[in-house]
Amino acid sequence: MESVYEVNSAPCYDAEGLALGSLVKAEYFLMPDTIQFEPCGVDNICRGPAHWKPDRRLVSQVYALAKAQALQLGITGDRQIKWAVLRTQAFSAGWYHAQKYSRLCSPPKNSAEIYANDLGAIENHLSDAWKLVCFLPFLHEFAFRTIGSTWSWNSSNATKYEGKARKFADSASVRPALSYLTGKDLYGPALSWIGVEMPMKVLQRKVGVDTIPLVFALRTRVAPAGKALITTTHAVVKEMKTLDCWKSIHDHMPKFNDAIVSAMAGKIQTNPWKYHGMPKPYNLDPLSEEEQLEVAAAMACAEYFASITFAFTQSVMGHHQLPGYMAFKKHACGFLYERFKKFFAGMRKKLDKDIGAKIVAEASGIPQEHDHSAHPLGPVAASALAAVELGDYASALASAAPHILRTSASIHDSPAQFYGDLASATEVFLRGDVGGASDEGFECRCSLVLSAAVAALLAFTQQNVTGPSRKYSSFPFWTSSFDEGWYSDPGCKWETWASDHLASFGSHVHGKFLLLQFIVFAECLLTSIKSLDSDLWSVSWWLCRLSMSQQNILDELSSSLFDEVQVHKNKMLTHFGEHETVSSYWGSFLIDGEGSSLVSAALLEAGLAENMYGLVDASRLHLDSAQEACGIHLSLTGILGFRTIHQVDAKSQMVLVPKTTKPAGWEMAPYIESIDSQDDSCFVVRSLCDVLLLRIRWESTRSRTKQRALLLMENLVEDISKEFSLASERARLIFGVHMPTLPALRKEYGELLISCGLLGEALNVFKDLELWDNLIYCYRLSGKLADAVSLINTRLSITPNDPRLWCSLGDATNNDDYYKKALEVSNKKSARALRSLARSAYNKNDFYASKNFWESALALNSLHPDGWFAYGTSAWKDKDLEKTVDAFSRAVQIDPENGEAWNNIACLHMIRGKSQASVQAFREAVKFKRTSWELWENYSKVALDTGNIQLTLEAIKMVLNLSFNKHFNVDLLDKVMTTLEEQGTHLNDTQDENSVGNTSDDSNKETRQSSQLFDIIGNILEQIVESGASNPEIWGLHARCQKSKGNLTKCSNALFTQVQYLQGSELFHDYKKFTKFAQASLQLCKVYMEISSTTGSKRKLLLAEMHLKSSLKQALDFVGTEEYKELDECLAELQDLIAAT
Repeated sequence: MESVYEVNSAPCYDAEGLALGSLVKAEYFLMPDTIQFEPCGVDNICRGPAHWKPDRRLVSQVYALAKAQALQLGITGDRQIKWAVLRTQAFSAGWYHAQKYSRLCSPPKNSAEIYANDLGAIENHLSDAWKLVCFLPFLHEFAFRTIGSTWSWNSSNATKYEGKARKFADSASVRPALSYLTGKDLYGPALSWIGVEMPMKVLQRKVGVDTIPLVFALRTRVAPAGKALITTTHAVVKEMKTLDCWKSIHDHMPKFNDAIVSAMAGKIQTNPWKYHGMPKPYNLDPLSEEEQLEVAAAMACAEYFASITFAFTQSVMGHHQLPGYMAFKKHACGFLYERFKKFFAGMRKKLDKDIGAKIVAEASGIPQEHDHSAHPLGPVAASALAAVELGDYASALASAAPHILRTSASIHDSPAQFYGDLASATEVFLRGDVGGASDEGFECRCSLVLSAAVAALLAFTQQNVTGPSRKYSSFPFWTSSFDEGWYSDPGCKWETWASDHLASFGSHVHGKFLLLQFIVFAECLLTSIKSLDSDLWSVSWWLCRLSMSQQNILDELSSSLFDEVQVHKNKMLTHFGEHETVSSYWGSFLIDGEGSSLVSAALLEAGLAENMYGLVDASRLHLDSAQEACGIHLSLTGILGFRTIHQVDAKSQMVLVPKTTKPAGWEMAPYIESIDSQDDSCFVVRSLCDVLLLRIRWESTRSRTKQRALLLMENLVEDISKEFSLASERARLIFGVHMPTLPALRKEYGELLISCGLLGEALNVFKDLELWDNLIYCYRLSGKLADAVSLINTRLSITPNDPRLWCSLGDATNNDDYYKKALEVSNKKSARALRSLARSAYNKNDFYASKNFWESALALNSLHPDGWFAYGTSAWKDKDLEKTVDAFSRAVQIDPENGEAWNNIACLHMIRGKSQASVQAFREAVKFKRTSWELWENYSKVALDTGNIQLTLEAIKMVLNLSFNKHFNVDLLDKVMTTLEEQGTHLNDTQDENSVGNTSDDSNKETRQSSQLFDIIGNILEQIVESGASNPEIWGLHARCQKSKGNLTKCSNALFTQVQYLQGSELFHDYKKFTKFAQASLQLCKVYMEISSTTGSKRKLLLAEMHLKSSLKQALDFVGTEEYKELDECLAELQDLIAAT
């Protein structure tokens, strides 16, 4: 080990006067010199591996060095491992950054082996060690700042020092961890290398963040040693000025300048470290000469006024001991002290009894809302609130429950009765002894109840969503006065009741969840606060979060919960949706940027709520507003770059670009990479990136990465159960992302196992989660359906009144009796059973019964788009068109992207002759079913009925493209052509009525539009004929179109082709066929005559004559018909023209 110290680093900092004393070289922090790494930033210190995670090999080397160092210091056995773990955790927490008491050393070559051998013992100490490294550096800094270099642990002051540490540890809920090591090790060399500079920087930059113990975060403005005299004098004088006697007091102290004291007190509390008598350990510059003179002037004033301040303290403030108390006592002397002591004693009864607490809070710079000493419940409320902020939800509940339940601590056999009594007891507690919200303790009582409700909700969230899992009682309201035997809840009676209570009408809890009573408990407390119409704005926000949490654990969307979410969400946005409203409510309590953060968080959660229920447009509006509130704009763009280390040339790739003002397929990749690249990304966002932002789901859809997706999912589920990060860290933003529950993650893991062919493992997952439907599916795949039936029957013998099991049994056996049994045990409230009966009736062609079952199911839970679609289909089959339209309309209200439902609505309107309504519905349908040529064909028909020729032609064009030119409606095209020809005739007549040169603009516009439409239908007809169409009617339409456009040559060619397709063996023996042939022949001959008249050529006339002679010769069976006469007359006209030419 001697060789360790032979490696020299930069010269060590000479920490003369350091708070904890200079360290000897043997106590320096030893850092491996073998691995390059990026140090943890100040903003990420103590925030866990989600924000900064060193390489595992590096951690093992740090541990091995620390263990060897402990041995050299005479620390052995379990104490040696604890000492090494503490130093290693300090490194993992990020404290190594910019530390001067450190040396680079060569680590043992077998570091990984040392670490692996001790891994079991290491894991046992990780939790306590982490708590200590997130607590002790701040304790040391506070001690140095307020007392100075004299207060460090040593044998003479050990009792006093450790007592102070325990007091702070109690407030930070880390008291048990103090027994981790002896005081000599714990407060000495184990962590003293950290110094005071980095804790100062963390406090300066992250005040209020939950990684800093609240007891220290509240004390960042406490004056440094020797300067409390100034800040306290300012606080006392400020309070004295509210008294009528201030003028008399000031007259006796004419040299006292309160402006000097007030100005300096403000500067000290803004940056207390700057005014410390020993700035060097903080790495700060000494005060300038001018600043020193300002401090001296303020100190002289404070000392001059000290006798009155001390008299005020002695007479008025009672047990409240001011900061700098001993200094005031030192300067208190003379007749002024004695005179004003009597003076203040005489007016004590007239003063506010909370004056002491107010002055201490002002002098210490601690926000007064955290000073609860004015009411007996104040410390309890403060303790519960601090426990919630630290993630110690069990302690928060233990603090609050006895006070809330003291008026009704009796226990009932009926959970429903107990929770009913709990609601009454909570309301009685909130109202207090005076029966209302006007007494001074109301704020404390509300704070206590709200803390308990939030703790219960977050404990449920920790156990079922974020982890790490910990041991909680099933009863959030347990107190020591309750019977321990009852507390055990044999048979899980109360948890079963909670599951049934949380199940909304028609919905059920999806999977096996823990601590369901905590949700009921939180709901009861929050509703009680809301019923008093208090001005606690955040209650509506927590109720919205509670309702969303309840929705997340159900197997389907609930219409009743949807209504609740909308009410709470709207109330939340009323209070927190605008920055001005938030600022007016909290005022000066908001720190920089906090108002914008609250507004953006509220809008973000509102957007998620809308998105969950399919309200996409409303969700997008809220999310855009959230971006605007926090000054961020996100956009996707493409750049050249390198995606893998093996790339040689830059390739185009999509990236996410955040612009600051103060998704499917490959589009997900830039979002994932953006989150991965962030140094400061909280736990739930990173986890969500892994599971929802396609890190797993995206890769599970690709065959070559499916196995990797399976491993990622397995690691994710395991990581959530680990101790890191802390519960408070994991709770950050948990309601601002749609994080799946742990049962949902495990269910998805089971589905991935199935996709990889691992049915056996998937069976175990689903069995443990009690997901019977997935279990049946697995058994079906493995051909063991009988085993599934046997398992469900076994479960039914335990819980015979579970409608989900009866429905699953019905699914497995295709027996409607089991669905009816499910209805019976659920008191006809099982929407799933009704849906199953509806499907069964539909399959049996009993559409009337199916319709009625669907109607009943949707009355229980209307948020079921597939249900509304099936209801509409059953009603259509039953010829109940009114209910059919209503059903499909509700389907698209819930799911606006249901193209099939839009199509059915459009068809129904088309059947009923409501063309305009049909067009509107088709316009929506084609947005989501653009590849259905049948839909486009129906769309074209109703578009023509409304007179929209252009839309009709666009739809016909889509039919052709989607069917590869195989499907076209000749009758529809004929109607379009006739309409266009009539419009053209009307336009020609209108232009003839106008003189040349005076044609109206409207007429020109109509002419252009008509020409454009002819071009469109011409292109459509050319597309058909070029694809090899043999339909003679199409060639006739093509000819008409070319003639309307003035192209007689193409017209004659099309008519000639039409005539050829009309010829056949039965032509001159079938009158209908002959009629079509005769009409086409006449049109062809007339076009030939038009061509001849314009060109003067006899060739077309001769062709026409030859065709007519041949046709008349073969049509002797129709000599007396009108068509024959017209052909004969046309031949005579042709012969006259030929003779005259």
